[in-house]
Amino acid sequence: MSALMLIRETIAISALFVPSMMCERIGKGRHRVKLQLQHMLFSKALDDKGRRLIHSFIAFIEENDLSVTLLNLFDLNVGLPLNFLALILSYLIVLLQSDHVLGF
Repeated sequence: MSALMLIRETIAISALFVPSMMCERIGKGRHRVKLQLQHMLFSKALDDKGRRLIHSFIAFIEENDLSVTLLNLFDLNVGLPLNFLALILSYLIVLLQSDHVLGF
C-alpha cells in the first residue's frame, strides 16, 4: 500500500468523525454559556429584571437540548464512533465463534 493510499484512507476515515466532533463542540459551548450566565447571576450590577431574564434564558437552555440524533436512535457525539467500533468487534467475535462451531 502506497503512502498516498494510506493518507487517502486516513482522511476518509477521519471524515466520519467530523460530525461527531462538531456536535460535541456545540454541547460544550452550550455548557460554557450556561456557566457564564450562572456566574453573571452573582454580579452585583444586575437588577431584578436582568436576573429574571438570565433565569429564563438558563431555563430555556436546559429545556431545549441541542443534541443531535440520527433517526432518534443514536446521539451524535464523540462516543458514537467508539460505539460503532464496539458493535463491529462484538459481531466479529460472534462470527468467529460461530465459524468455529459450524466448522467453516
